Amino acid sequence: MSLRSSLEHSTTTAPIEQQPDTLPGQMIRGLSTFLPVWKLSDEDYLALLLKKKGDVERRLKEIEAEEMKIFEGSAK
Repeated sequence: MSLRSSLEHSTTTAPIEQQPDTLPGQMIRGLSTFLPVWKLSDEDYLALLLKKKGDVERRLKEIEAEEMKIFEGSAK
């Protein structure tokens, strides 16, 4: 199952103030008192992941091009 389809079938999360009284919920509430903690919708999170994936792929292409330049320079 792809990331996009798994997020389409997932449920939305409760606001920080309404997190259940579980350890992760307590941690989020505690962190939100002094750190900017916010919840993203599934669509926003997917968009953020896809943007980061694009950035990583772009950087990998740049690194590959740099390696080719170094390899071609050393082969002469």
